[in-house]
Amino acid sequence: MTSKLLDSDVLVDPTVRSLVLVPDGDPFQATPFQGFAWSLCGNSHILRTIRNIPADVLQFTPAMHKVTAPRRMAGEAAVAWYGQSLAALTTYPNPLMAPFTLVFVNDADALGPINDWKRRSLNLPTIIAEEGGDIEPSSLSFDSLKRRFLEICDVISENGNFRNLPALREAIKTWEVPPRTALPFEIGGHAVVAPNIATLDVFGYDDPTNGPLHGRDESVYIKPIIETSSKILEERERISGFEAEKIFARTPAINLYCPSTYDLKMYRSMGDLFGIEGGRLHAAFNILSRQDGYRFELTSQQQLTALLDIPDDDAQALPQPSLIMQIRQRELWLGTEAVACLSSSEVGAVVRLPNRLNRTSGVVRQFAQHMRSERPKLAKGQKIFSRVQKAIAKSFPSEFQILFQQSDDPVRIIADAHLEWLDMDGLPLCLVRETCRIPTTPGNLFIDQVAVHPKILLTPKSLTKVLVISGLEEEDLIGKQFSQAFEVFGKEWAGKIELVIRRVFNRKDLVDAINDFDGNILFFDGHGSHKPDSAGVIWLKNESVNIWDLKGDIQRLPPIVILSACDTHAADRNHATVANGFLSLGALSVLGTVFPLHASHAAVFAARLIYRISDYIPAAIKMYGRSLTWLEVVAGMLRRQAATDILRYFEDKNISKIDLQNHTKLVQTADLGGAGGLYEFRKKLREISGLGKFQFNSHITKALVGSSTINYLHLGRPERIIINTEENVREFWGADNGEAIEQSSPIP
Repeated sequence: MTSKLLDSDVLVDPTVRSLVLVPDGDPFQATPFQGFAWSLCGNSHILRTIRNIPADVLQFTPAMHKVTAPRRMAGEAAVAWYGQSLAALTTYPNPLMAPFTLVFVNDADALGPINDWKRRSLNLPTIIAEEGGDIEPSSLSFDSLKRRFLEICDVISENGNFRNLPALREAIKTWEVPPRTALPFEIGGHAVVAPNIATLDVFGYDDPTNGPLHGRDESVYIKPIIETSSKILEERERISGFEAEKIFARTPAINLYCPSTYDLKMYRSMGDLFGIEGGRLHAAFNILSRQDGYRFELTSQQQLTALLDIPDDDAQALPQPSLIMQIRQRELWLGTEAVACLSSSEVGAVVRLPNRLNRTSGVVRQFAQHMRSERPKLAKGQKIFSRVQKAIAKSFPSEFQILFQQSDDPVRIIADAHLEWLDMDGLPLCLVRETCRIPTTPGNLFIDQVAVHPKILLTPKSLTKVLVISGLEEEDLIGKQFSQAFEVFGKEWAGKIELVIRRVFNRKDLVDAINDFDGNILFFDGHGSHKPDSAGVIWLKNESVNIWDLKGDIQRLPPIVILSACDTHAADRNHATVANGFLSLGALSVLGTVFPLHASHAAVFAARLIYRISDYIPAAIKMYGRSLTWLEVVAGMLRRQAATDILRYFEDKNISKIDLQNHTKLVQTADLGGAGGLYEFRKKLREISGLGKFQFNSHITKALVGSSTINYLHLGRPERIIINTEENVREFWGADNGEAIEQSSPIP
């Protein structure tokens, strides 16, 4: 009797993974305007196919039909897709325990090495290719996938003993096409609603499009965005309350998506790159950069010829998009399909925003320059910040505000525009909602961030070991701020937090300090800077370090990174920021800064956040009876800090005198009140102050300009960091259900 390759009692992973083959080569060879891999731009249609593939082999079983959407809203069963180079893919055989792997191959020359790799992988991977694969793209269907997965089960059973294989085989045999229903409305098809249509598909709704969307008026585009988004939010509310939400916290309900580009000025002298003469090139970039709404407004023959190639010798030939437009179209298609994969994975609404929001960068730059001045004045800062908020509000279609009233769930910004400062009834969005951001440039980082990220399920105990890397000498005046803040607050967390403090003054020591650490939270305390047209850096005494250059040297980066340094995601600089650099190294959550950060403010915020980890998180899990997300933890801390800063401003200006007891109650109202907490805080404070509405709101804005809270941006996927006790997780799965516990996310 032949021994099986894997003769142990283990589990098959039911996840279906889709790999999109991308060419080996220089990772910096990317599209010019947003920075995507060229091959991904040419294969965006593959993502449209992938999002219709089941997340796991259980999804199409009758018992799972009704729970697919709730699972996804709770952060489970996401569409798992990855870009993979040929070299990386074929280095090792596909794991026997992860057999349901689809490889999409669009390059005939790669089929030889791919099929060699497949043979080494016991023929388990499924190759999707026009020729020489297992399934042709045009033949990929419910039935062909079902047949193929049953074949894979046969191969697995011949090569290993898997405890759950019989159940998985039976599950695949019972696959049924999920029931469908029609929506109560029809809309025109367009990229602005494509992600929402993909999400509604997960809820079991048929495609509501009745032809292409046409129209010059912006309302033609806004109306279907609102209709589809509102229906998604309605469905999320309908399916809320599932037990899984106690462990796997709800995903963001609203994604504010505004595609962007690099600064197009850098390309205006590169006519040779695009094969376009200078005047036409200049006109094309003007049109791209000045686009206002959801379509290009061409008002002259010069603009028409800038974006279209019009044949001179064939009167019958139709104009074709110029090379510039072809590239930008492909970038936008890829971005749309990638966001559709994300939204359908989380059953979240996507609110596609008009391009004019990107043009608010000018007034944002003015605000950043003011905040960088040697002694920024609060009064002037308040005026400029008010102009920033007015510019954002003017560019943000007011019709979309109604969507925020339908859900209190988190909001994700997928943009480079500073939508965190969007005025929400007198307060910035970032302080009244749990808000995080995925930057849209550089494109390859954007794709990495919107792709599936495994959940990290942490216990409160696993957060108590904290690495603080300081690039400052112990006697440095700024460095002393951290020491003093930690000394004061350290009395509160004594015996609960293990602080690992490393002072590093060169690149090697930085890499060693990170690689030696086995905890989950990293603070950086030091200087940061970001010169125009250069990459952002952190300073280790006198040595600057570009975080992007550490790729390959960092073996394990903690999933949570807090940057207590200036300009780590500068508001008026390029995409090569320090914060983006940490995301590129693998961090799930990076708290960055958009302009200089006052040392004492940074130190107090860091100390309070550590105190929050030691005391608030365990208490909140017990009080709410559910998991917390790291996004939720930071959002509450920002509200608490904002409330504290506002109260201190009112006290310093002798506007209101508030005793300690009321001070504590007001801060708790802001912190623990969720989406409405800061509004309730503001209402109570105004009653105490006795000020008129206009004067009161003016003081609130001044206080926030002087607060560090509007300086912070929460970047990455912090909602994927889930915090709960091991006891609660085991109780949820069932103490006797060992298999379920083994299949759940690990708890470090």
